[in-house]
Amino acid sequence: MTSYNLLNGIHTANCYELLQSVARDEWGFENTVMTDWFTSVSIPALTGKFTPIYPISASTGCIFAGNDMQMPGSQQNYDDIVRAVTEDVEIDGFRITLGDLQYNAANMLRVVAKTTR
Repeated sequence: MTSYNLLNGIHTANCYELLQSVARDEWGFENTVMTDWFTSVSIPALTGKFTPIYPISASTGCIFAGNDMQMPGSQQNYDDIVRAVTEDVEIDGFRITLGDLQYNAANMLRVVAKTTR
């Protein structure tokens, strides 16, 4: 699970070097990576009640970095991801492809397949 904080100025949920290069490529991690709750969405019930220390992570950055699941997910996450892929545009500093989404889906399916044996 990625955290809320920044690592070297990059939100951990958006950090490709942390999730892919280190966890998966170097350490051989083969399971699901997910965001911490409300890392990539605003919490409506708390809006205006406090000032967050860190900005929310970009939903497109979560896909790019290798998060297989964004928790709890929101319509804005969905809209940003679909728009980025279908319109081939950069959103919140990240450009993602259908292949990036397929990679995340394959990671989820691989974990499901392991649990059903």
